Amino acid sequence: MLKPKGQSIRHGYVLMEFMVGLSVVMFMLVLLLATLGKVRESQIIMASRRQAVYLAEAQLADMQLSGQTVVRSESTTMTLLDDQPDDQRYAWVRLTVTHDGQQASLVGLIRSEYVGVMP
Repeated sequence: MLKPKGQSIRHGYVLMEFMVGLSVVMFMLVLLLATLGKVRESQIIMASRRQAVYLAEAQLADMQLSGQTVVRSESTTMTLLDDQPDDQRYAWVRLTVTHDGQQASLVGLIRSEYVGVMP
C-alpha cells in the first residue's frame, strides 16, 4: 500500500500543534491562578474593611443611645469636630476604628457624656 507523500509530514505538524496548544493552555492556567490569588487577597482586605465599618457603626450606635455602656477599644479614636450643635447635650465626633490594618471613619452626633469616655 502506498502512502501519500504529505502524510509523514502531517504527523510532525500534529505533534507540533499539540505542543503549542498545550503551552498556550498552561500559560493561561498560570495567569488564571495568579489572578485568583490576587482576588483572594482582595477579599481578605475587603472583609477587614467591612469589619472595621461594622465595629465603628456599633460603637457610634452605642454612644447615640442613652443608657448604653460603651466598650473602650484601643483601636478606636474619637475626635471632636469644630462645628458643634447648639444643644450642649450632644456633640459631633469623628470615630475612627482600625481592624487588621484597615481603617473606617464615621461622623456622628453622640451624647456629650460619652466624649470623655473614648481615647
